[in-house]
Amino acid sequence: MKKNGSNEAALVILVAAIFALWSASQIMQLAVLSLLFCLWTYRRLRLGKAVKLRRIWLYLGMIPFAIWFAAFRSTPGGFSPLFFYIPAWYFLYLALVEWLCVGRGGRMVFVWFDAFVVFTLSSFEASAAIGVAFGVATLALLWDVRSKKNFALWLLFWIGFFLLLLAAKNLNLDKRSDYATRAARYENDYHKRTLMGFSSIGALTAFSKNYSGEFEDDVVFRVYSKRMPLFLKGIAYERYLPKVGLWKQSKQHRFLQTGRFVGDYGGFEVREPFDSTAVWVQSNLFVEKALFAPPGAAGVALKHIDSLPHFAGDFFQTPEKSPRNWYYWDGIRTRDTLTQNDSAWLQVPNSLLPLLDSAVLQMELSLSKDSLKSNLKKIRTYFDENFKYQLSFERSEEDPLEDFYRKRRGFCSYFASFSTLLLRHLGIPARYASGFAYPEIGEGYWIFRRRTAHGWVEFLDADGYWNTFDPTPVSARLQNGEPSRFERLSERLRSMLSLAWHELTEGRWRTSLDSFTNWISNVFESLTFKLFLGVLLIGSLAWWVVRCIRIRQNERENVSKRILELRQMLEKAESKLSGMGYVRNQGETAWIFLQRIPSTPKTEPFRQMLVSYCLNRWRSL
Repeated sequence: MKKNGSNEAALVILVAAIFALWSASQIMQLAVLSLLFCLWTYRRLRLGKAVKLRRIWLYLGMIPFAIWFAAFRSTPGGFSPLFFYIPAWYFLYLALVEWLCVGRGGRMVFVWFDAFVVFTLSSFEASAAIGVAFGVATLALLWDVRSKKNFALWLLFWIGFFLLLLAAKNLNLDKRSDYATRAARYENDYHKRTLMGFSSIGALTAFSKNYSGEFEDDVVFRVYSKRMPLFLKGIAYERYLPKVGLWKQSKQHRFLQTGRFVGDYGGFEVREPFDSTAVWVQSNLFVEKALFAPPGAAGVALKHIDSLPHFAGDFFQTPEKSPRNWYYWDGIRTRDTLTQNDSAWLQVPNSLLPLLDSAVLQMELSLSKDSLKSNLKKIRTYFDENFKYQLSFERSEEDPLEDFYRKRRGFCSYFASFSTLLLRHLGIPARYASGFAYPEIGEGYWIFRRRTAHGWVEFLDADGYWNTFDPTPVSARLQNGEPSRFERLSERLRSMLSLAWHELTEGRWRTSLDSFTNWISNVFESLTFKLFLGVLLIGSLAWWVVRCIRIRQNERENVSKRILELRQMLEKAESKLSGMGYVRNQGETAWIFLQRIPSTPKTEPFRQMLVSYCLNRWRSL
């Protein structure tokens, strides 16, 4: 195998990588600049003008890509293809810099590695163009490293690597179908990261996507509470639109202002909480501005919001972006004081009156408000004995509720919607609510998965309190599969890490920290602390000045002592040599005097004294 690859092969590989990355990301400007830089580098290397590799280039080049990565706007749900493309462009930049410096710090093997990382990241958007570019680059690399002994081995390796990439695409390891078009894949990814069916206008089949076998096991919420929240309401609807099967929420609302705080979360309360413990809800998905909480919750707490709308129907929504987590306070049976009268919850489309009259007769319901409990029991029993729970079926041209009652099949939205209109027809104010119900128990928390998305009825009793009623047959509820031991351990670990991180970064302990910080700030701003700091600075400066003076005195003392010793040594040597007839002339330096003295056994000790004097007289300490 060659020690270094050829520049021609590197040019082919890098141009193929640029083409693949442009085909995936569609960023023309960077592709053109990269191609021009690639051609310029090839020309320089052909002329033998390699550049010395300096690490500062790599560090400075990282800055614009890091800013780009931090600043790009993600799509709803927190995902964007730029998550792959920005690192790919950075690796292409590394490959070009390494290639420009081949022979002076750069190595061709790093150019190959960075280029094929670009191919791997670009394969997020699989296409024929990327496959062709990858094949061309692979053939160029194989040709560049060819030899009789290992060509076949390299060929098999790269063919196997390419087949492995194709297999990873087709195995659907992330439980996604391999969609043919980019738009379909983005739509599928949006559904994977987004709850369906909790907008201001809701269709009866709006959140049926949550029941899809592809996503139904995904965890939507983790609710950290000792008491099980049987229902977690996201929205309640007021008016039903016949024929199209749509519900519309009430437009009547009021804005709540921040009251008390839960750590960094501002609280918005509508009534006195049932207990003082705030329950933390962690959302794993984009939830369409809905703040899910149990029916009758006394309030919620949210970050970065100074006001929050509370709608008739007793639910909360955020006016801005989708929340990822929040708190709620438990409540009790509530009176919806926002609704001025009950007529809003008694609306029934005229086109459905014959159907509802027929249902009243068949279910043997009483028109008396005093028989509310018995009517609820009869409705649930009738559905349980005569209807089939079914998630998917063909729609007809008639009203969805007429189709539901005639064919005797449907899922929770149909049971709850029909029951809501039936109770209204009996003169009982009712509303259709949707959210999640019947969670799984975890280790100190409760788990709501997609498959637990549910619709139910809220009705007004004789005392003026709103209550929940679930008409969906118990036997027809989705049966939750028992998770494996590994899945339980994995879920428990994720939950523990989420809670630990939440408590560390946003926990209520920060309130105490803020109080301590305020106390420290007050101390720093006090006059006493300023005087103490001034005395401390003056004392430190005085100590430093005294220390410097002492050091200089010691140096002078050491210099004076050394000079005295050398002078005594010189005088002794001159005295002894004078007795031997060697006298130092006036103005003669010690070094010249030393040159006149012959080296004899008698004079040698004194010659060494003169040598020591000459060497050390002007030497600093």
